[in-house]
Amino acid sequence: MSSSTQGNLSPQNALKLAKAHLENAQRTTDPELAALLYNEARATLSRMEQPTLEALLSSGSGVGHYLHDETQYVTSELNKMLNSLRLQSAQAMERMAENNDLQSTDDGLLYSDDATVADPQDLQRAESDTTMIPRHIFAENKRPPAVQFTLPARGERLKDTPQLAYSLGYLQAWRSNPDSLVDQMALNWLQNTNTNEDEVERLKTLATDVILAFPLNGIYDAKLIAEVVSLAPVLEKAVYRYLLGQFCCEIERSARLDCFRMEGLAQVIRCASPDYLEAADFIKILKTFENRLSFIPEEPLQRTRELVLAVSGVLDAMADISNIKGLSQEELCQFLSEYLDSLRAASDPSLVYLAAYAYQALQHIQDQKTIWQSAMSRNGIETSRHFITMGTVYDLDLSEVFEQLQAIYSESTVHSGAKIQKKSEPSLQEHLQESCSFECKQAWYPALRMADALLRCGRFTDFKTFICGVPCRHDPAFLWGLCQCLKDLASNLEWDTGTRLNAIALLEEMYRRDDVWGERAYIKKRIVEILTQLASLPETVKQGM
Repeated sequence: MSSSTQGNLSPQNALKLAKAHLENAQRTTDPELAALLYNEARATLSRMEQPTLEALLSSGSGVGHYLHDETQYVTSELNKMLNSLRLQSAQAMERMAENNDLQSTDDGLLYSDDATVADPQDLQRAESDTTMIPRHIFAENKRPPAVQFTLPARGERLKDTPQLAYSLGYLQAWRSNPDSLVDQMALNWLQNTNTNEDEVERLKTLATDVILAFPLNGIYDAKLIAEVVSLAPVLEKAVYRYLLGQFCCEIERSARLDCFRMEGLAQVIRCASPDYLEAADFIKILKTFENRLSFIPEEPLQRTRELVLAVSGVLDAMADISNIKGLSQEELCQFLSEYLDSLRAASDPSLVYLAAYAYQALQHIQDQKTIWQSAMSRNGIETSRHFITMGTVYDLDLSEVFEQLQAIYSESTVHSGAKIQKKSEPSLQEHLQESCSFECKQAWYPALRMADALLRCGRFTDFKTFICGVPCRHDPAFLWGLCQCLKDLASNLEWDTGTRLNAIALLEEMYRRDDVWGERAYIKKRIVEILTQLASLPETVKQGM
């Protein structure tokens, strides 16, 4: 939501947000984006609670002096920016004023919710042309970031749970694909450990002991839950199913639904070995979610977002698991519909998007490999957040993916066209509500899962080719989700600064290039919100961004 459409703020918060808008506007090289951010900063300053501000200024306190000086500074900088925009960006501002979604004012530019959209026939270009994105953005692939641990000597006491998970994961991955490792020291450790069954059994026993000794009851610490979850991929089947049952029971009986536990459950599901999961597990989990969510009182908006996001993460994990025999799409889709339906009419677009996302995720839980799984089947195994081995993602064939997505896209387009016969472009909520049902699968969900997987794997050149050629490139839900993927990458400290800056640069391209990404006002607003949030991150997170 734009700053100018929200209620009043305390002077301190208004000043902080205005400075974030100003910093973002000063950083960007795009005059159109700078003008919009300028407007946001002006609007935010005008939302200061005047009685509180006047009381602080007249009190003579240190806070009052600080607010006076900082407000004057921000106002002065904004005046300089306005003069600069008028002098250096006259053509750009004139071009923006001609657009239906932007209009001139004395103080710059104001955003309008009514945006015109290019002819859909022109926007449905499916050519895979990476020149649509500047070559310097995501110019090369990179190995995913990984935390390295020292491999223990035989019989040595391990330092912590992540080191144990890393060691067992290394051993498991090497047994699956001996040619995947080139580090000689690691290779020596693997060869020595693999031939010593007592040492292998010691490590496995340690993992089992940690799981059995760790009480999930009463634990709300995300870091502790992550430690236990890191062992899930290397557990024996019986111990794995014990851990899965513990998560399910705690979610079922906890006084308040805890997002950390739900995120942990998603990771436990995602890293299951073949035949560890059963169809009944999915039914039990979905039924538990439905029962718990149906009795939740009305929550604050942010809490509701967090809950739906956590539920969607579990549904994503279920969709990532294939070969679960006995899954019934009809049976799965009976769950959560009442709760998700209650979110369809929400005024917050991000909440409607999350509801639509959950609907689509439910429809992609199946007993065979999904589109993104088929394209990215691994020879190795993902063992924890600290250790990932990638398989045939390096032999990716996007042509088959495009064909499969085109088939889904064509079917959903026919279905949507039969329901909505409008001359004007539907609003964002109308677009999203089309996906809030079990009537038809939408191509944007598997497309987003594929795009996210490519980013997480560091396959940035394939990612560029994919998002330029995917048939649903102009679907508002796809663009909304793509913005979120790029935001997650830009704020992920595990990636290098250059990669994170590339994510920001692509967001700016999506804002600027109407000819490539369309000119929907609500997507532009979303990009501005994300850039503002990134600018407001602590310096330790921004790290040169």
